[in-house]
Amino acid sequence: MESRQPIVTKFALWKVILQSESIRGVRGIVVLAVIAGMTLMLFSIGSYYLLEHNIKFGKSNAAEINISGRQRMLTERIAALLQSVTLDHNKKSANELKAAIDQMSKAHQALLHGSKELGLDRVMSPQVKAMYFQLPYNLDQKLEAYLDDAKAFVSANARMQTSENPHYKRLLASSDALVAALDAVTAQYEHEEKTNTVAIEHKERVVLVAELLTIALMGIFVVLPMVRRIRGDLEKIVEAEAFANTIMDSMIDGLISVEEDSSIRSFNAAAEQIFGYQSTEIIGKKLKELIPDINIKNEPNGEWDGVSRDMHLSQAVREMTGHRKDGGTSPIELGIREMQLGGQRFFI
Repeated sequence: MESRQPIVTKFALWKVILQSESIRGVRGIVVLAVIAGMTLMLFSIGSYYLLEHNIKFGKSNAAEINISGRQRMLTERIAALLQSVTLDHNKKSANELKAAIDQMSKAHQALLHGSKELGLDRVMSPQVKAMYFQLPYNLDQKLEAYLDDAKAFVSANARMQTSENPHYKRLLASSDALVAALDAVTAQYEHEEKTNTVAIEHKERVVLVAELLTIALMGIFVVLPMVRRIRGDLEKIVEAEAFANTIMDSMIDGLISVEEDSSIRSFNAAAEQIFGYQSTEIIGKKLKELIPDINIKNEPNGEWDGVSRDMHLSQAVREMTGHRKDGGTSPIELGIREMQLGGQRFFI
């Protein structure tokens, strides 16, 4: 049943609320949320690459320290094998000497030019480069000369592999200076590893602080405003619903809203007086329980048929009989109007 005057329903009020400036203001908060999310994403990507760099640098630096230390060990081994060869002319010692020389040469080239096989892929630091190519160490020159003498000695005829061999004498004379230079380079590699580890740890702390600060700012400028906005909008919706209910209950005409399958959705105070039902008793039941004469079917095309369809299309008001809760009947004037909400049809 319906008053013939225009009315405001709770559904229309909700629509007004949802289209209000208050809701549209959420767009600014959403923009801030997107910016904060992208910032966190960039920090996460930065953290990932920083970790990758840390791991890569750590492996390469560890390999440098390991290979540089191995060169020192090979220098001492070559000196020991030289003495064995000169004293015993042992063929096995000669082969071991040749293998040690080859290992030292390979290690030297790897440290100079890098080696994927040995895990060396970083460029020399200026300090290490100076130690290899400048005084006082001039390590590259010392190593090349040492290796040349060692290769010349091991290639010589067995009768020439004596303590009087000039290559042998130069090898013994240069051994201490070479070991000292290798020790200095190894110490520099270790120093660089510690320095870079401290620097990377500092960068990681900076990134962590920046991420935490971004999260805190996101909470202050995005989450809290959003919570306040949602709370305010919910309060407005509650107020609008209370206002709509007050209007409905203040009407002198009975107002019943039904869904497309004729299930009762709302029932105002005037309707309660007319039919004798409380709204809580009747909501969800079919309109036909109140007005048996109404011909309602939920047809596949979504239309009501019979008299109700005609009344809806013509917007006419007709007299019908309503059935009360106590079993009595009373004449009523029935009018039907259609409304749309959220893609669904309702009738009042």
